[in-house]
Amino acid sequence: MRDQQLQKVAKEEAAEREFMDALQKKEAKMWEKSRQKRVQGWRAWQGEGKTISKIPNKVKEERRGDGTGYNSYWDDKGQDYRKDWR
Repeated sequence: MRDQQLQKVAKEEAAEREFMDALQKKEAKMWEKSRQKRVQGWRAWQGEGKTISKIPNKVKEERRGDGTGYNSYWDDKGQDYRKDWR
């Protein structure tokens, strides 16, 4: 009786193994079939990033809680402070 149970379990495992092997083969075949589509998608995605934006990025000045900027000292002086840089 025990041998029959072991044989039954062995048959079930073999059937399961065959099913999994067939499934893996089928998935590998589908993966290979879709390779060209995936490559084309990747190349199209890479080509999209080459456009250059015509609008430059602008940086907003940080503000304090009272509404004045951190560079308000220089704002009061105007453009004269630039002469001292050189």
